[in-house]
Amino acid sequence: MIKLFSDKAPSLLLDGYIIQFGDGYNTGEVAKFGGRYYKVKNPQQVRYTRYYIIPDSDYIDVNLSNASSGTENLYPYQANELNEILLGIEADGTIVYPIIPAPDRYFQQLGYTGMIPSITDSTKRYLGCLTQDDTTKDNMRFRMCFVKDEDPMVLRCYVDSGQSYEKILLHFLVNRCTISKLDVPTESQKAKARRILRYSELKKGGGM
Repeated sequence: MIKLFSDKAPSLLLDGYIIQFGDGYNTGEVAKFGGRYYKVKNPQQVRYTRYYIIPDSDYIDVNLSNASSGTENLYPYQANELNEILLGIEADGTIVYPIIPAPDRYFQQLGYTGMIPSITDSTKRYLGCLTQDDTTKDNMRFRMCFVKDEDPMVLRCYVDSGQSYEKILLHFLVNRCTISKLDVPTESQKAKARRILRYSELKKGGGM
């Protein structure tokens, strides 16, 4: 799940919650999760803040995955884990683009030809971006969910022109959850399950 919520965002996954993974997980390294139900156990919330100094009209890519050296390693390490990650942005004059799969597929774009974010285009620079007005340290409304071996997620942080060097802080709240598979979920469990859609399903359905 990758989603920017309105002012009323749902609560974090808590102990005993039921989740169901969407059919988008029926492929590749995450195929075992597709369509299946799991129960959340032992959630643990971990706060983590990273800061970066970026020159005017320049950008950096912050890779959240465990894919290689230089990444933030915020993805689960075990196959029976789910990390629910909330993001807060603290930076004047900086815009952030979610990109998955890395390195160049912008998650937020429009269907018409060419309506894709571009930091080199004075108009499309502001297409599909997040700012600190959207999701803050005290009101984290941008939420992501990842399992082990999920495709790398990048946050492309661009300093708009005229800002000189800019310090950007990314505030993360990582809700580490153990998940156990429900082989035969009850009708009650199915009815109350929170559905976790993969990014590919969200894009086909109109994105966020």
